[in-house]
Amino acid sequence: MKTLTIALVAASIAATPLAAFAQAATAAKDAAATATATLAPANNTAESKKWKVGDRLPGTYLATSKYKADASLGLPAAPYAHRWLHVGDNAYLINDRTATIVQITGVAAKS
Repeated sequence: MKTLTIALVAASIAATPLAAFAQAATAAKDAAATATATLAPANNTAESKKWKVGDRLPGTYLATSKYKADASLGLPAAPYAHRWLHVGDNAYLINDRTATIVQITGVAAKS
């Protein structure tokens, strides 16, 4: 009986750091999820003004044709392996291979 009690106490002592580690890992995972959520596109122009040449546009903008700039904006043709995206009151020339912003041009906001 004494051996069993000692074994249970030893097991609970050994499990305590594991529980703390699991709690810290969960907190880190929640923080990462929150950080990822903040990268989602907003419908206001303030979000689009945060980016500058050399930044990478979040994948949400790249994965949908909703933000694809059309000819009515009067933009020049995009070079090979580039495309224009229209977010808020800006048009972004994006390198398709790296998803980085090459040029930013102010245009009328979408209505």
